Amino acid sequence: MPGLADISSCGGAGAAAGLNCIQPIAPPASGTPATGGASGVTITSAMLVQEAMRRLAPPAPAVNLNPEGDQLVQLPSWLWLDSGQWVTRRATASAGGVSATVVADPQRVLWDMGNGDTVTCDGPGRPYAAEFAESPEATECRYTYRHSSASQPGASFEVTATIRWAASWSGSDGDGGDLGFLSTSASVPIRVQEAQALVQ
Repeated sequence: MPGLADISSCGGAGAAAGLNCIQPIAPPASGTPATGGASGVTITSAMLVQEAMRRLAPPAPAVNLNPEGDQLVQLPSWLWLDSGQWVTRRATASAGGVSATVVADPQRVLWDMGNGDTVTCDGPGRPYAAEFAESPEATECRYTYRHSSASQPGASFEVTATIRWAASWSGSDGDGGDLGFLSTSASVPIRVQEAQALVQ
């Protein structure tokens, strides 16, 4: 039985296109067979986990930074995801009188800032609002670039946000367990400019 990786566009072009990226995890061990099933095949809830995973399809992050557009050297950039994505996801697959339900809870976001630095946030981050202009400490999910992206390919940094989801499953036959972590990622090109370059 293959690993639970129905969507395999992990990193590179897949992530850059905003595709879901689910990292493989080992399938659960089979539980007690249920009676029934087509052609005399016994079906357990563990056999249905991969299909439930396929239906789960947690979303790729919707990446937001402030300032909007180009970022500025030495100015804190706020980082956040759409809050509607920060919810528990669940999906169920059924066959032969049994079912398996997979549940995924968002745990943290890893931001790769494209220059070798990373930021880990324990939540989706706080959307920027004008009243926070003088209070960068109003969010813990932020990053300050020290150098411009002018020398980079395309004059931009490739910023990637990755949500880590804690996954588990339960079966109608009493089986179930921990599935480890899933990851969904999205990348966007971000230009970072020196402040003086904007007033020349």
